[in-house]
Amino acid sequence: MYALDLLTAALGDVGLSNRRVGIEAGLSQRIRMPYCEYTGLLQSFPEVRFVDAAPLIWKMRMVKSEEEIGHMKRAAEITGHARQKCFDKIAPGSHTTRLLDS
Repeated sequence: MYALDLLTAALGDVGLSNRRVGIEAGLSQRIRMPYCEYTGLLQSFPEVRFVDAAPLIWKMRMVKSEEEIGHMKRAAEITGHARQKCFDKIAPGSHTTRLLDS
């Protein structure tokens, strides 16, 4: 089963007749699916209005759980250590291939 089929089935199961569905459709937004699949989705639900909900979605994304904050801190630590390791190997005249080999 294709991703579009799964999405269409899921949206059909919740009964979207004459409803609005919020998507990120503003400037610099990505709908995370090929255009042909998006138009197929629209054709599968002609009675549904897909509207830009980017401002609401971004407000919701600002709220983080303690677990998510912990993962973000750990990712920042790992990135910081990797960056420092790279800076420690850089010297005038360094070449990228030598840095990658060590």
